[in-house]
Amino acid sequence: MAENLKEQFNPQTVERLAYALQQQAADFPARDFTQSVFDDDWSEKSLMQRVAHVSQMLHRYLDQPYAEALKTLQPVSQAFGGLFHLVFPDYVARYGLDEPALSFEALGFFTRGSTSEFAIRTFLQRYPQQTLEQMQRWARSDDEHLRRLASEGVRPRLPWAANLAWVEAQPALIEPIIELLKADSSGYVRKSVANLLNDFSKRQSDWMLGILAGWLQTDDRVPAATRWIAKHALRTLLKQGERRALQLMGYPEVAFDLLQAWQCASTVKMAGQLDFSFVLRSPNRPLGLIRLEYAIDFASSPKVKRRARRKVFKIAEGDYAQSLKRFECQHAFKDLTTRKHYPGAHSIELIVNGKVLAAAEFNLISQTVTDLTGVR
Repeated sequence: MAENLKEQFNPQTVERLAYALQQQAADFPARDFTQSVFDDDWSEKSLMQRVAHVSQMLHRYLDQPYAEALKTLQPVSQAFGGLFHLVFPDYVARYGLDEPALSFEALGFFTRGSTSEFAIRTFLQRYPQQTLEQMQRWARSDDEHLRRLASEGVRPRLPWAANLAWVEAQPALIEPIIELLKADSSGYVRKSVANLLNDFSKRQSDWMLGILAGWLQTDDRVPAATRWIAKHALRTLLKQGERRALQLMGYPEVAFDLLQAWQCASTVKMAGQLDFSFVLRSPNRPLGLIRLEYAIDFASSPKVKRRARRKVFKIAEGDYAQSLKRFECQHAFKDLTTRKHYPGAHSIELIVNGKVLAAAEFNLISQTVTDLTGVR
């Protein structure tokens, strides 16, 4: 996947950039710029290294004072999108650090073309208070791209970026931002706020749960947008069976006798699928709000020391009016880029509202064996 993303930095796109720059600055050396981009190390560069390299070559060959360079780059940037567009906010982060006010304006402009979430972090490190105040202003904007930048840029564990440990250690710093965005009308923004809070669930779960409890446990009607943010933000804790997270989402405790007729195959063929089934039965009332998951502890490679390879998967969730429901489930053992399977002993657990109600062991083998065994 990373290789496919890197392909956005191809000769045609770089040449198009060089031509667009030449239209804005007639003396721009388009050929020299293009040749410098594709240096001897180009093929070995990662995605973000390519972003940085193109940005650095822009600075070298554009050779303009920072304010003038922004006037050149802003109209040029509008002809580009996707990951290649990251070159423009990266330029701001590298060469505009001494002019924060001008750079904030530029990052606000460039974020509409892709995102300035990576570039703003450079300013957070240098000017934490000033940048946080700017992000609060963005959070009040009518522009969803600016509101999203306010939350995404301050994520302590943003993918492809260095962690902001000092933000993670002081979660109160971002409260003014998320309070402005907790019922945002844009799904683009709501997802960002949820991801921000999910980042904090890793090390600051008490704080995060407290924030969400304040949003959800109110006398006023809680907006659907806020409920969506809360549920998405709690996804890691819900998978971990964190009782407080489950309670915030309204999932009740369940009894062991809710589960009946649990069956799981004892063997599964490599590249095949594991079949398992069960019945949920509540004799005296509807099943109600149910969250169904299963966890598999995968066998590790025989070449490495045994380590935990547990993964939780969702089956279903809903508010069930019936008192009895049967579930037929399968798990495919097809290798993925993110997970390789190895033959040997595996285990599976059935999880209902965060509680393990059943478990079984099975073997992943290279030949088909059909042996369905009931396990209680």
